[in-house]
Amino acid sequence: MYRTDAFQLVFILIVIFVSSCREETYREERSTPVQVTSPEAHEPYLTKSYPSIIQASSDVNLSFRVPGPVMEVYVREGDEVKEGQLLARLDPRDYETQLEATKAEYEGIKAEAERIISLYERGRVSTSEYDKVVTGLQQITAKYRAHQDALNDTRLKAPFKGQISQIFFDRSEITDAGMPVMSLSSHQELEVLAHLPDRDLMRKDDFVSFLFTTRLYPDTEFPLVLRNIGKVPGLSGMYPAYFDMKRDPSHNFLPGMRVEVNITYRRDTNAFFNIPSTAIFYDGEQARVWRVSPDDQTVHPVPVEIIRIGNSGEATVRADLIQDDILVRSGVHSLYEGQTVSPREEPADTNVGDLL
Repeated sequence: MYRTDAFQLVFILIVIFVSSCREETYREERSTPVQVTSPEAHEPYLTKSYPSIIQASSDVNLSFRVPGPVMEVYVREGDEVKEGQLLARLDPRDYETQLEATKAEYEGIKAEAERIISLYERGRVSTSEYDKVVTGLQQITAKYRAHQDALNDTRLKAPFKGQISQIFFDRSEITDAGMPVMSLSSHQELEVLAHLPDRDLMRKDDFVSFLFTTRLYPDTEFPLVLRNIGKVPGLSGMYPAYFDMKRDPSHNFLPGMRVEVNITYRRDTNAFFNIPSTAIFYDGEQARVWRVSPDDQTVHPVPVEIIRIGNSGEATVRADLIQDDILVRSGVHSLYEGQTVSPREEPADTNVGDLL
């Protein structure tokens, strides 16, 4: 009886051993074949493109310094105007009446002051009376000049040559002092506005050069000079960067034109690599690639930051890689961490479809 039990135990152990061997063999046979590639170190400099717009560097809102009803608007949106040209006028009646009253008061005080001053010079009045009349004359003179200025300020003139881009008030509407009435853009000085993400703003010390391109002149690159970068992001979370354009009489640019700003960066050492875009997959919002372990042929994810993807399908990324790394080139979405793979080199150009 004991001999039979021992025989059964040995039999069970043999079955388990054979099954495990078969399972291991099955796993080896099930290793997934994948095409692999190696990252190529990027050139010492990196160029990134940003959708941008040309705008007037002098684009101001014009307003009256005094309140009142708008009597006349002499321009329309899109009109070209000269420096000093009359653009709009407020109803001046209240200011004319005010000035006339002040003028009469001024002339009376001035005449009395001249009389007292003459008497003072002859020793006929006291110093305190002299000081009082002089102070009164100074006060009324300042008031008279202020009311003269107020009447002049009912006329709105162009501070520089440009184009009327918008008009906010029409005739008979009442405007307050400092409230924008119209906006004036200068075409003499243009600038380019781009918006940079925070990760690029933090690398501003690595900026090397700037230029822009446009579909209007597809074969020409136009240099730019970085003027400043705003420290407060816009609604998109991007930071505004302002570039000065160099004058180029042979090319015609206008505010509102869309362009591409190219910024060349000095790259970090061994940080940027070129890889096929098909090697990239996403884990949530994080872009990653599969790196094949040379020891056991298992795959493990490596985070990457996508810098750009070219028209040819080649991606430039920043990642903790080396040129000797083996990366999975395609089929990346069906893999999982620790999976065993069978690396296959990229098919030659003459072996279309990897049939040979």
